[in-house]
This record gives sequence, structure tokens and C-alpha cells, in this order.
Amino acid sequence: MALSDRIVGSQAWVTQLRDELGQLPETLKQFREGVANLKAVAERLEAATAIIERTGETLDATGASDVIRQVDEASRAFEQQLRAAREQSASLPGFALVEEAGEQLRRNLTDVVRMLPRGPRPPT
Repeated sequence: MALSDRIVGSQAWVTQLRDELGQLPETLKQFREGVANLKAVAERLEAATAIIERTGETLDATGASDVIRQVDEASRAFEQQLRAAREQSASLPGFALVEEAGEQLRRNLTDVVRMLPRGPRPPT
């Protein structure tokens, strides 16, 4: 490689370095903003976790876990009854509407139990 090629290459490198250093203040500013945003997210997650833990403690203290279990058992029993009714009454007029309403109720009960922080989890 000739000396002139090395000089041209060195000049290109110096130009690239100058450009990078020129962008450094903006890059550092964006980095600081990102760290601040990450800190805010971490604080919000910490607060949300504390709320969930307090909710679980409240559920335990009030005996709500037993209620959740009972609702889950009732939902399962209702589903079994709906299956039995389907076998016996599927041909009756309007049964499809009743069946759909029952299914929606079962899904809602399952979702309520699933959203609570503690207690039994219905099978999916």
C-alpha cells in the first residue's frame, strides 16, 4: 500500500471519528433519557407488585380464597350440568340460546377466578 493510500485512509478514519464524536453528545443525551425511563418503569413495576401482594394478603385475611374455590367448584358443577342438559334437551327450541348464555357465564366465572392473584386456577 502506497503512502498516499495510507494518508487518504487515515484522513477518512479521522473524518469518521470526528463524525462519531460529534454525535456523542446526542447519543449520551438519549442514553440518559433511556435510563430515566427505565428507572420510571422499574418504580411502577415495584408499586404494582406491592399492590398485587397486598391484594393477595387481603384475600387471604378475609377468607376470599375459600370463596374463590367455591366459585370455581360451582363453575365446574354448572359446566357438568350444562353438558347433561345438552344431551337431553339439545333439540328443544331456544336451547342454543340458553346453552350460549351458560357457556358465557362459565367463561366469565373462569376469567374472574383466573384474574385473582391467589387461589385455585381453573383448568384451561
